[in-house]
Amino acid sequence: MKLHFINGPKAGEKFELGPPGVSIGRETDNDINLLIGGVSRYHAKLEPDGDGWLIRDLGSTNGSKVNGQIISGSYNLQPGDIITLGEQNICYGEKQPDASQKAAQQEKTILNPFPVINPSPSPIVTPLPEKPLFQPIEQTPRQEISPDAPEIIQPVPQAIFQPIGEPEKLNAEIPISPVAQTVNDMANPEKNENIKSFFDNLKKGETSFVKMNFFEKNEKGSGPDSNTAAHKDTKKRKFSNFLFYVLVIGAAVIFVSIFIMIQKTNEKKTIQKPVDKRQPGIPLLLSYSKQITTPDNIFNFFLKVEDGMAIFTLDDIKSQRHYSKTVKAVDKQFLENLEEKIKGTNFMSLQSESPGAASGDADNTRKLIIGYGKNLNDITVKNTFANSSFEEIEAAIDEFSENYGLRTISLTPEEMRQEADKSFAKAEQLFLNYDAKPENLREAIVRYKITMEMLDQFVPKPEKWNIARKKQQEAQTILDQKFKDLKFDFERFLKLNEYQQARDVCSQMMLMMPPDSKGYEQIKAYKLNLEKKIGSKNKK
Repeated sequence: MKLHFINGPKAGEKFELGPPGVSIGRETDNDINLLIGGVSRYHAKLEPDGDGWLIRDLGSTNGSKVNGQIISGSYNLQPGDIITLGEQNICYGEKQPDASQKAAQQEKTILNPFPVINPSPSPIVTPLPEKPLFQPIEQTPRQEISPDAPEIIQPVPQAIFQPIGEPEKLNAEIPISPVAQTVNDMANPEKNENIKSFFDNLKKGETSFVKMNFFEKNEKGSGPDSNTAAHKDTKKRKFSNFLFYVLVIGAAVIFVSIFIMIQKTNEKKTIQKPVDKRQPGIPLLLSYSKQITTPDNIFNFFLKVEDGMAIFTLDDIKSQRHYSKTVKAVDKQFLENLEEKIKGTNFMSLQSESPGAASGDADNTRKLIIGYGKNLNDITVKNTFANSSFEEIEAAIDEFSENYGLRTISLTPEEMRQEADKSFAKAEQLFLNYDAKPENLREAIVRYKITMEMLDQFVPKPEKWNIARKKQQEAQTILDQKFKDLKFDFERFLKLNEYQQARDVCSQMMLMMPPDSKGYEQIKAYKLNLEKKIGSKNKK
């Protein structure tokens, strides 16, 4: 019997079913690994049942569906059934046309729930009859003048309009402007002595215009003296104007220079001020809660990470787990891994969506608050699919919690014991091979502690908890003795000025200590100083 993948990254692929069964989920250790939205780490499992197969949900977040119906417990599959896990659709058995069409139609309905409405036709606009905006102006033909004809200068009339008054005053002399008078004089040079003398001088070759002033009346006060005074006044006026412009431009330049200096000073002050008001080195703030309510169980998990401290709370009524733990100093490596994975997502740009309906009898609520620097976001997901960034952070929280023997999913007591057995077996393997790799001894101690923390949730504690505790103490005693011997060798080589041997001892000591501990940093500093001394000695 085969599975046919209808959509997603595996669309068109087939998978042959075979005993003892097939597990499906997001983790890589599943038989079928599905990296698609809505699929849990261990989502469902297909198991043989006589001549057929049945599907069983593994406590997934979004549940498992067959032909659009959520299943509870196990379900006997029939050829052509459509299995829905999150956003993934899978056809069981030979691929049936009806099933494919049904799934395609279902996707089409979801993607386009609204009917297409034809737009209303545009109204027909009748153009207005064309009409010229301007009427041409008839131009009168110009009268051509022969180039040989003499130029005639018409005298400017003394008065165009005569004032209305008494008859005896109509013939009185009317004053005209200086310009009109000058043009009149030019037209009748014989009537004006100044003009006549000008033409006489022009015939003699004297072309000085300084002596003549056509635009001033020959009245009292006119003449060479008055012209000289006016010329001096003009020079003074020009000098005053020039001095004024210089002062204005100089003041503007000074003002602009001062403004630029102030701006540069403010920019330097802004750069010197820290952008983030929070003190450097403060780790991120994370608060995560997950609650799943079913008719027979209430599962609640809570994690808070702040200021390098972590608080865990877990309540699982079905498995009788009630656990609370505070880690005052979180492992630096664990915290850096968690922060790096969070910053690699788009969580800060997400927005909360409206809650959905409960899936079957299960009510699922997840809340995540994250802040670092000036960034802060609060997202709640209730009975609906979570964004991929949200699920990536949940996976990072699962990994972080497993370092302290906790799981963010509801497990039965038997499943909890199986997880503890796996951790204990790994610790035993590392403990037996610590001679080959000194760091194995440190890793074995960590695994023994995880086993104890997982079994510590049971009341009373199982026997394996006591075995793991004794093994952890034995491994710690060996580690302390080895470290003591290496410290003695280090001090001896240092007194003998055997810097290379002392440096090699530092490297062995660093393998036996946690990388985030103060002792590790101290030995690392010793090693760097020894390398400097070795380099100076080789130069000599």
